Amino acid sequence: MLRIKYLSILLLSLLCTSAQATHYIGGEMFYTYLGNNQYRVTARIFQDCLHGGSVSIENDAQFSIGIFRGNGNAIWSNDSLVAKFTNPIVRELKSKCINDTAAFCAQYLELQKVFVLPKDGMPYIFVNQHCCMPGDINNIHDPGNSGLMLSCTIPASDTNSCAIFNHAPVMRFCTNKQFNLDFSATDADGDSLVYRFVNDYGSGTTLEDSPPQFPGSTKLLQYASSYSAFGPLGNKGLTKLNSATGHLTGICYKEGEYFIAVACDEYRKGKLINTVVRSLVYSFGDYEREVTAMVPITPSVYNFAAEDSVFISQCNGNRTVHFENTSIGAKSYKWYFGDFNNVYASSADSAPVYTYSASGKYLVTLVAFGANCSDTIKGYVLLSDDSIHNDFSISGGPCMMEEFQFSDNTNAYGNAVVQYGWSIGGQQFNGADVQAVINYPGVQKIIHVVTTAHGCISVLTKNLDVLEGHINAGNDTTVLTASLLVLNATGGANYLWTAMPSALNPVTNPTAANATILCTNSGRNMQYVLTGTDTNGCSAADTLVVNVCDHKYVYLPNAFTPNGDGLNDVLKPFLLGYTLDEMRIFNHSGQQVFYTTDEHNGWDGQFAGKPAPAEGYFWMINAHDKAGEKQTFKGNVAIIR
Repeated sequence: MLRIKYLSILLLSLLCTSAQATHYIGGEMFYTYLGNNQYRVTARIFQDCLHGGSVSIENDAQFSIGIFRGNGNAIWSNDSLVAKFTNPIVRELKSKCINDTAAFCAQYLELQKVFVLPKDGMPYIFVNQHCCMPGDINNIHDPGNSGLMLSCTIPASDTNSCAIFNHAPVMRFCTNKQFNLDFSATDADGDSLVYRFVNDYGSGTTLEDSPPQFPGSTKLLQYASSYSAFGPLGNKGLTKLNSATGHLTGICYKEGEYFIAVACDEYRKGKLINTVVRSLVYSFGDYEREVTAMVPITPSVYNFAAEDSVFISQCNGNRTVHFENTSIGAKSYKWYFGDFNNVYASSADSAPVYTYSASGKYLVTLVAFGANCSDTIKGYVLLSDDSIHNDFSISGGPCMMEEFQFSDNTNAYGNAVVQYGWSIGGQQFNGADVQAVINYPGVQKIIHVVTTAHGCISVLTKNLDVLEGHINAGNDTTVLTASLLVLNATGGANYLWTAMPSALNPVTNPTAANATILCTNSGRNMQYVLTGTDTNGCSAADTLVVNVCDHKYVYLPNAFTPNGDGLNDVLKPFLLGYTLDEMRIFNHSGQQVFYTTDEHNGWDGQFAGKPAPAEGYFWMINAHDKAGEKQTFKGNVAIIR
């Protein structure tokens, strides 16, 4: 049995007050070799000190850390990391054109401890779990109940110091404007560093006093629909991570909070020896600004081109460029075309047309002038003489959670192709032919980008309709003990009914749409799961809840709200073991306002063509059971408007 021992860590109290408990916005963990088997382990916890409550931040003084060996066993130890300092996180938006008045408070707490770790051929793994994140993060599923697992691994025999991220993060940026997140790191040993997106492990629990778990024993952090760890802005923006520099550039189109995690892999002589991860919630807002320089950037070119931003890419010898300008708040403009054959080429037009003298790569600058300040944006124009006909085919599927095959059919007319890029349902791939599982239904954009050796970038977009399976197990129901319940599955080509542990009565003929259940045992909330394949060939599932009652009854709610909102608008009786003969409803004067003999025909709160007053009413129901015995039920009901 795996034993987990954890260390108590004492943190500084933080000077923030709020009633909200979700304050954890990221973290990182790393180590430095000091000699003589001594290692300084450092943890940084990023905190929201504006919305994070003082109590919850103070509780950070008692979170748990575990030290594991490579075999998963934990070390017994009473050591603890020591809080060194608390630093604010930079809030500036780096533009004098921006009037930043929004409230903001973020900080990180740094803790350190020196450990003596004898070398015995097995690595040491330090683990910290922390929860929870703010509940309004756009790209994380249920962030208010989600946390992260921070860890660092000290190799078995190496005297290595791992890479350390260089800067405290700037975490607030403007929507609809290019941003640059600096994830660069420095390695004291001079090892090669490569950067990539990473999907972190979740905290595994929302309880702060729970012992940490071994990395890999918890689930990966779950992203919201249309987002992923490798496309953290989803279809709400563009992101490009430079694997050599650690700079993440992009544009965010929708304001809000976004969780982003980047790993820095450390290589020595071509071998991966360590990885450190920084994860943090970044804020994008539509902050008030006087002027913003903007030029449309094609998402597919942006994601797959070698440069961080490409305004325009043209092939087939076309050297005349029609520039677009989507700047906001500008009174005048100045374009610099970056033509090295005509260094003074420029224009004051809003959307100029310029013809270059040769193919090549040109850096273009647009300056947008407002009344009191200016804003600048730069991007490349790529011109090539190569001819290319982009095409691709799609097979597989057609359902979500199934694998699709995407095959390149491009005719490059003898030109050398150096890169094939794909954007498939928000996921990015490289290669001429790729396979991908699409996790979301509906129309998905499939973007194919082909780049030649001479800089021709050809982009082709097709729509793919990804199907979602649908079968129906029927409405939840309540039956009497000893009743034979006939199920009614619809929408599928084949079915399988499965009784969950809560279901005390088994299913007879479970592969039939109209399987039966002999309800001999009474109980509530018995679940039966229906799985199968629908008529499109897609897998699907639905759940039926059955309540088995050991006595018959008649029930009518004591109030309803006929206001047209679709909730509790109609008053209907529920009869178990009885058949309705008639239902009558009277007002306080004894006047009959409603009458029916059909239990499915309820009262909509109307009387004489007008809404009945919001007051109390008297009802009477006559019904009979299976033996024919008649019984009368009475009660009161109120209309609430």
